[in-house]
Amino acid sequence: MTVLDTQPVAAAAMPRSKRRRWTPAQLGAGIPLVLLAVLAGLAPVLPIPGPNDIDGSAVALSPFSGGHLLGTDTLGRDMLSRALFGAQLTFLVALTSVAAGFVVGGALGLIAGYRAGPLGAVIMRIMDVILAFPSLVFAIAINAVLGASVLNVILSIAFFSVPAYARLARSAALSLRGQDYILAARLVGEPWWRIVLRHLLPNALPPLLAFALVNLALAVLIESSLSFLGLGLRPPNPSWGVMIAEGRAQMATYPHLVVVPGLFLFLTLLCINLLADATRTRTKGAS
Repeated sequence: MTVLDTQPVAAAAMPRSKRRRWTPAQLGAGIPLVLLAVLAGLAPVLPIPGPNDIDGSAVALSPFSGGHLLGTDTLGRDMLSRALFGAQLTFLVALTSVAAGFVVGGALGLIAGYRAGPLGAVIMRIMDVILAFPSLVFAIAINAVLGASVLNVILSIAFFSVPAYARLARSAALSLRGQDYILAARLVGEPWWRIVLRHLLPNALPPLLAFALVNLALAVLIESSLSFLGLGLRPPNPSWGVMIAEGRAQMATYPHLVVVPGLFLFLTLLCINLLADATRTRTKGAS
């Protein structure tokens, strides 16, 4: 009688030169993001004024003058302080909404892919209906009806990110459900939810994480757009969108009122997109 060895086989050690390392593109995009996140997190203890502290003797100062590195606005509030505290709010909204969409959409997609049939069809038809609406327009409508608040902004962004995660996770599940190790797990009687968690989820994570970075940039942009339109975070909250909206009327006279938050927003989006592109390329190469 032949005895099958069912013990797991240890993977061969990967040569040091082929181990995954951070590429120059990932480092170049990731380091500024980490630095901004650290500065934003430490903003309350940094030696800078509060975001809403008014200095009547330093109104609309240009950058690098009067002891204010990035100048002040027309009320005498420090632009650097407001930009860093604005980064706190922007990252809070973006990361929370992306995480919510990642978890809900990823779970629905894996279930729809593995449990193909009426359940999977219903889930994906619901996702198609959601995708039929323009995300930014519907987010504007939600915040206009329910009111502008941090929670409503998070919910509106997360709601429209769910279908994209669901489609990506479903595609991964469909490509994996016929693999031998999945069939073996079904034959030994593992429940479907354990197969999804132990076998499908780890293999679906790389593309989902790469897409999450792209979605993070979109979340930052939508939050700033809603705040700019007065349908997201509102004054005196120092959101980048709020700062741009407040400074646009005086842009010709005091361009730094728009340039400073605009640069923070532009560079953040650029770094996130570069990091997402590098991560996606690295994921494809690894696969």
